[in-house]
Amino acid sequence: MKRIIAITAILAVLVSAAPKCNLDKAMRNFEKRMDLNMSGSKVTKNIASDPEGVSVVQKLSKPIKSGQYMGLRQYLVYGFIGCELKDVRMGKLSKDSEIVAEATMHLRSDGNLKASCKGSGDVTRANPFTYSMEPNPECVCYDLNSIERKPDKRAWCAEEGDLEPDRLVIPARALDFVDPFEKKVDNSGSSVQVVESDCYFNSPDAGGRTAKKVLGVVGKNLKKLAKAVDAVDGDEKYGNVTLKIKIAADGAVTSASVVSATLFNNDVKNVVSETVSGWNFGKAKADDVVFFLVLKVTE
Repeated sequence: MKRIIAITAILAVLVSAAPKCNLDKAMRNFEKRMDLNMSGSKVTKNIASDPEGVSVVQKLSKPIKSGQYMGLRQYLVYGFIGCELKDVRMGKLSKDSEIVAEATMHLRSDGNLKASCKGSGDVTRANPFTYSMEPNPECVCYDLNSIERKPDKRAWCAEEGDLEPDRLVIPARALDFVDPFEKKVDNSGSSVQVVESDCYFNSPDAGGRTAKKVLGVVGKNLKKLAKAVDAVDGDEKYGNVTLKIKIAADGAVTSASVVSATLFNNDVKNVVSETVSGWNFGKAKADDVVFFLVLKVTE
């Protein structure tokens, strides 16, 4: 009995002596180093229960009051492995909650800067032809004292161990910014769904329109579209439909035509194109922007 009590006491001492993570201090130090004012930010946390797990803390600032970024919001998404701050996704949002700038800052174990990579980039990237890892040239490199340095021609910002396949990293998607004020549209019970990964503009210059905005309008109208499709009788109603939508500067749809489909019910295709023709996507700069919308009709 005494032995059990003694072991329990030792375990209690070890637990109490275990280091506790001070995530707030690490974040304050980073913001001070980067000269960022995040006071009054909206903070969301996802803290790992595993001491060696990945924890993510997101901050979204109030609108910036002055300067070249006036009206924009700054966001920071901190990624920790255990107690160590590994990466920080940094960006700015427009008044319409669109990302206007984004980079990922990679840190050393002592908190000094290592590299700043465009978007969600890492110091390495996958070669699309060989599938092997290679240095990512879309990064700014820093030395051991957080001072910008000239990149190495072969390794760029990658250092010893960075190209190893078992390198410990935080998955890029874990640091994706999530708008805490975005109102989600629930179309989970709808018979018509959007295949978002297959939707795109026919040109990189969309005149201020973004896929997110266009799909937001689609999401708000999807249940009404599903109701119209459900009212159509006949067979071969189910499958995918790809629409080519022309959107005018005032947001009106000037044409919506079915360019391909894996369903063969012409009435369904007509209902889809006619319904989408009545939608409005809001004002923007360019006229007759073409967007390809892929819809899936299910039972």
